[in-house]
Amino acid sequence: SASPVANSASVGGEDEVFGDAFELLRLLSELAKQTPEGVYLRALKQDGAKISLSGYAQSNARVSTLMRNIEASPWLEQPQLIEIKAVTLDKRRLNEFSLTAALKRAPVDDG
Repeated sequence: SASPVANSASVGGEDEVFGDAFELLRLLSELAKQTPEGVYLRALKQDGAKISLSGYAQSNARVSTLMRNIEASPWLEQPQLIEIKAVTLDKRRLNEFSLTAALKRAPVDDG
């Protein structure tokens, strides 16, 4: 008999479900690699190929490093800073930031 997982899969089928999970895992792994010391990610949202990140950084320079790392990444591109502002958190001065980037899609081979 069919497994419960197969029965509950979306209309797109199992490949689509597992493909999305794999892409999310790859994204998280890549962000862990590209996030410099002194940058703390607080939230991550994916909407199709668009990624929105927010968090705290010890300095503006650390946010710039994160953006350069995203630009150089094989999986991410087009980092854009939305906002950065100085905040005090637990008596520490930090920079709260939000930015967007795009997932690079695997090139489609037209044959």
